[in-house]
Amino acid sequence: MRAQANKKTAGFTLLEILIALSIFAIIGTASYRVLNAVILSQQGVQAHSEDLRQIQRAMLFMSLDIEQAVNRSIRGPYAEEIPSFVVGQGEYLLQLTRQGWRNPQRLLRSQLQRVAYSLGSLASETGKSDTQRSLLRHYWPHLDQAQDSQPKTQKLMSGIEDVQLRVLDEEGKWHKEWPFQHEESITLGLPVAIEVSFTTQGQGEIKRLYQLGRVKGGETF
Repeated sequence: MRAQANKKTAGFTLLEILIALSIFAIIGTASYRVLNAVILSQQGVQAHSEDLRQIQRAMLFMSLDIEQAVNRSIRGPYAEEIPSFVVGQGEYLLQLTRQGWRNPQRLLRSQLQRVAYSLGSLASETGKSDTQRSLLRHYWPHLDQAQDSQPKTQKLMSGIEDVQLRVLDEEGKWHKEWPFQHEESITLGLPVAIEVSFTTQGQGEIKRLYQLGRVKGGETF
């Protein structure tokens, strides 16, 4: 009777405890791996969605600007004439004058707007500079610029490795610069279309063709 009582009141053996701990460890490790995989998958989906959102935003801005381009040259800071549409020259990838600049507050300004695109980094509100190259959009409050004129800048898309632009003239020929030298004259005005090719870190190469509106005149102010 004493032997049976002692056997009933005895605890787990060391081997049973080790087996139980091993089982709990295996379950915990498996649970952690599953949870970690879910978190990484969610982060990947969010990063992909953010990349697509930036691309769509950049394409929308470029579409609105390019398709509303007008043939209106401007005066630079030193009174030099800058053509209405410029590609591959100077510090900007693309410069143009566009119409349709909304004025809901009825400010004393033109409805034409000078915009430009470049590659670079933009400091955040905390003062830290972006380490990745970004597509930046610049616009000026006035068409003709003074020496102290400074553009306002928007960051459209980050993580860009390269950007290539080429324009199509009326003869169906492609050019990497605009205006371009044609025999003994320089072709000004607007091209027929422009092709923009982005190479991004997350999405690879993205190519878009924009047709210009071919508006010949523009409002001056």
